[in-house]
Amino acid sequence: MKGIVFTELVEHVERAHGTDMADRIIERACPRSGGSYTAVGDYHHAELIALVGAMAAQTGRSAGEIQRDFGRALFARLAARKTSILPGSAFECLVQVESIIHRDVRMLYPSAELPSIVCERRGSDILVVDYASERPFADLARGLIEGCLAHYGERAEIREEEQDGARRRRFVLTRLAA
Repeated sequence: MKGIVFTELVEHVERAHGTDMADRIIERACPRSGGSYTAVGDYHHAELIALVGAMAAQTGRSAGEIQRDFGRALFARLAARKTSILPGSAFECLVQVESIIHRDVRMLYPSAELPSIVCERRGSDILVVDYASERPFADLARGLIEGCLAHYGERAEIREEEQDGARRRRFVLTRLAA
């Protein structure tokens, strides 16, 4: 996985809980890299799982809740860097993840192993987002979707259909009135 996810997670923990907590979860997780991450580095996804597990143990929250919370924060941080290229609505943004955002990431980082995000519009107020990955981060994907909606100030009911644990999940978004 790309290091930016790791650096953003550590910074997220530091902002929410302080540097001592970040140090404790890195120590508890015992990552193979030693916990020194760079945004352009490559790290095994098992380290992210271990960091989230260590944070769950420290906070008493579930790993899924932590991934979702991080996903919301991650979207906000990434969107702040790329505001000029984001489309005009959450549904438009989600539809373009695979064709524009992931395409650009692959051009910058050819070795990046990205999840598959396939979207299907069912009218103007329903969007189906199919997430598939070799890594178990469907809860992180849910958080990113929630972060996307928040970024645009939009509301949607999100119904989940589990396909294969945390590796494949269908999210059915129904836009709600403002």
